[in-house]
Amino acid sequence: MDRLRVGDWWDFSVDGSRVPMQLIWASQPPLSCAFANRSATSKTDLTLAELSRQIQRDLARPGKDMDLPLNHLIEGLLGIDPFEHLGVDQHRRREQ
Repeated sequence: MDRLRVGDWWDFSVDGSRVPMQLIWASQPPLSCAFANRSATSKTDLTLAELSRQIQRDLARPGKDMDLPLNHLIEGLLGIDPFEHLGVDQHRRREQ
């Protein structure tokens, strides 16, 4: 379970639906962890053994980063450069 990082998003299967939840806490040494949904209205506490069983049953898996604002996600999907209007070339930004 070396891939657990606080802030990462995971997808959990709950009653057949995908529920994205963010890892909000992990004990040290890593024995247990806690996840919360995006609105922080639901929290799930798991031991690492329980999380491992959920992963094996395909009930939990690492999810997509949901911290990006929606407009950046849409721009990325559409291939739009959000900095184009500033006259900044994406390639030049990466080299800096």
